[in-house]
Amino acid sequence: MSPAERVAAAFAQQTTDKVPVYIAGISSRVASALLGQEAWTSEGTLRFQEAAALWEGESAHEEFLERSRRDRATLAEALDLDLVRVTRWRCNERPTAQVDDEAFRYGGPEGQWRVMRFDPSTERYELTDRGARPEPTFDDIEVEVNRIEESILTDDPEPEDYPEELAAVAAFGDERAAQIAPFSVGIPLEAVWLRALEERRDLVSRYLSASAQRAARTVQILSERGAKYFLNRCDFADERGPVYSRAIFKEQLVPILQRISLACLATDTHHCFASRGNLRPVARELFGESDLQCCCDIDHTAQVDLGRIRKRFPYVTLMGGISSETLCTGDGKRVVKETMTALKAAKKRGGIVVGVSSEIPPNTPVENVEAMLETLREHR
Repeated sequence: MSPAERVAAAFAQQTTDKVPVYIAGISSRVASALLGQEAWTSEGTLRFQEAAALWEGESAHEEFLERSRRDRATLAEALDLDLVRVTRWRCNERPTAQVDDEAFRYGGPEGQWRVMRFDPSTERYELTDRGARPEPTFDDIEVEVNRIEESILTDDPEPEDYPEELAAVAAFGDERAAQIAPFSVGIPLEAVWLRALEERRDLVSRYLSASAQRAARTVQILSERGAKYFLNRCDFADERGPVYSRAIFKEQLVPILQRISLACLATDTHHCFASRGNLRPVARELFGESDLQCCCDIDHTAQVDLGRIRKRFPYVTLMGGISSETLCTGDGKRVVKETMTALKAAKKRGGIVVGVSSEIPPNTPVENVEAMLETLREHR
C-alpha cells in the first residue's frame, strides 16, 4: 500500500499492510537534528520566519514559502509518515517595525498595536506587549457573532484563503494523506466566553451555529480541490477532564460536531476532531453521538486508552497513542514500551493511525525520537 492508501484503509476500518503513522508536530531543532540540516517545522518558528521574510520584502517571502513547503515534504519522506498534518500557522501580516532580531511590532503607534517575540529555546512566537485595551464583554461577543452571521449571508470561503493547506494536498497528491486544519469550531477557553455559558448562552449557541455553518461550507469547497481529512482542533479539557460540564458539552457541542460530520459524510471526506486532555467524562457524547469519523491526538497520559476506546466505539478512527511528554521526559525503554503499546492496539483493533499526540517540543532528546522511529519501522 502507498501511505495514502494505508490511511484511507484505516479510516474505512479495513485491513492495512502495516500500521499507518503520523506526527502531530515537531520542533524545528529536533527536525533539524533528524534530517542533518536546518529545517523550519514548528509553528512558532514558521510564524517568526514568515514575519522576518515579510519584513524583508515580497521576494524574501516567496523564498520562505517555497522553503517551508520543501522542509515539510523532506521531513515527511525522511520519517516515512503516512499522514502529514498541516496546521494554520500562517500569519500573512507585514510587521510595521522590527524591535530587535527576535521581535516585531504590528499596528500603528496609536491604538491596536502589539509586539510579538520569538523565543529560540521554546520555539514560540508570542505576544509580549500591546496597547491598552478594555477587557472583552458580552457586547464584544455579540459584535463578533453578528459579523460571522452576516459573512455567511454575503461571503463564501474561497480556496485562496487556504494556501498552505491546498499546497500540501496538491504536493502530496495520492502518495501521502494530508490532514488540513481550515477551521476550529468550539467554545473559546477565555473568561468572557465561560461566563457567557452561564449568563448569555444564547450568544454561545449563535456563535457555534454560525461557525459550524461556515465550516460546512469550507468542507464543501475544499473537498472539490482534493482535501479529504479535515482537522477541527478545539481544546476543551485538561488532565482532570473537560473545563465545562457534560451537560453543556451535550447541549452545545454535540449538535455542532454533528453538523460538520454530516458535511464531511456528504462529500466523502472525514471530520477529525482533536482536543488535549482527559476526554473520558464525555466519551459517549464525543465518540458515540457526534458522528465523528475520527478523534485525533489520543494521549494515554491523560487517562485515554486507544484500545479501550476503539473497542467501545469501533466506527471511529483514532489517531495518537504516543505522548510527547514521554518523548520529552522519559528514557528510551519507556519510549519503546509506549510505542509498542500503541502499535499492538492498532494491530489488534484496526482503525488506528499511530503517532505523537502533540508537537514534539525543542527540549526533547533526539535519541528518544530516534528510538520511537526505529520501533515504528521495525514493528508496524
